[in-house]
Amino acid sequence: MLRFVLYVVIWCAFVNITVLVTPCVTNAQSARVNVFRVLGDGALTDGHFRITLESIVSLYKIESGVTLVPRVRVVKRNICPVYGIDFMSVYGAWFCVRDYYHGKGLWERSGKKFRGSFKRAPMAHFFLPPAIYLDKYWMTGLGGMGGRCVKRTGISLSNAYAVNQDGDTRMYQSMIAGAHEIGHSLSAAHVDSITIMNPDPLRLSLTQELHFDPTSVAQIRACASTP
Repeated sequence: MLRFVLYVVIWCAFVNITVLVTPCVTNAQSARVNVFRVLGDGALTDGHFRITLESIVSLYKIESGVTLVPRVRVVKRNICPVYGIDFMSVYGAWFCVRDYYHGKGLWERSGKKFRGSFKRAPMAHFFLPPAIYLDKYWMTGLGGMGGRCVKRTGISLSNAYAVNQDGDTRMYQSMIAGAHEIGHSLSAAHVDSITIMNPDPLRLSLTQELHFDPTSVAQIRACASTP
């Protein structure tokens, strides 16, 4: 679980889904990912979201050689708000996004568009608005654990926002949170080194730039190379 603090700003949005990007590559070391940008209180703006996602894609390409191939959908309402920072609150949000993903048939449909089988569907990552607890924003995240390669079935989430109450940017932390949780779907387990897959990367990223540990790179590359 990942945590970080910010204060609340409230605004509203309506339900809808819009497909923004549908790239196509055939790189053997690539990983397709359905990315959901969920709007809501304090969510990233269009520009901030694009920067965050592009930074994650570049990070994976430069450090692991793996090409992330995102297909982005915008959900115009906070479908799974997080109102706590304990594990069960975040775990509840994970079940919520999982049910949303499967309940709308998005996993099956995305798979059928790729070689005709839902079994070929990609993993999914949800960028949620900040968690709200005690009138503050919190950054959390949850993804697969135990070093399992789930590039076809993995579902992960992370909160993302641009600045804190003092005007300090939290774009980098939003990027690290997303990269960390997507890493779990690509079989990267937690490590003790001061790197992205450390169990507490958000705190570490406040004072230094983080990279992938060589062990994490090997795990990610091996998972991405699987059929």
